[in-house]
Amino acid sequence: KNSRVYPCGKCEKCRRIVVMLTAMGADPAKCSYAPQQVEHCLNGFLHEGLHQEYAGVQHLAYLLVQKGILDPQHMKAVKFKENQEVMKIRIDRDRSPLEGIPVSFRKPLFDIFCRYVEGIVQKDCQRWIDCDLTGKRELSIPYLFESSDMTPQMEKCS
Repeated sequence: KNSRVYPCGKCEKCRRIVVMLTAMGADPAKCSYAPQQVEHCLNGFLHEGLHQEYAGVQHLAYLLVQKGILDPQHMKAVKFKENQEVMKIRIDRDRSPLEGIPVSFRKPLFDIFCRYVEGIVQKDCQRWIDCDLTGKRELSIPYLFESSDMTPQMEKCS
């Protein structure tokens, strides 16, 4: 419309975006979502859930219930549960190893990430435990496609 792209407000991607924005206290209208689209997306979340990691879906539902935006009695597709690890940087040797990021990007990326997260956790068997990356050997393991002897120095996320 008028050489500008607007969200449809009907698809699963729009539902995901609206739910995440709303759960984090952001206004979906700033991304051009109309009030009826927001309502449609939140209702879709109640009845259909989202196509993403279930711990994240549960935590989004938890945040929306805490804010009084969703009534847990009306939730059909989603159970609400606090999963604090969702709000943290999650390091998993199998799914998100540190060496999957080029060495030269690790410290700059983590410096940015640490401004917006509630800490760092590392997977230990089936649970997430708090982690301090300061001085971790994994920080200097070369990225598969680079040969560098750069050793980044990490500061704590607070």
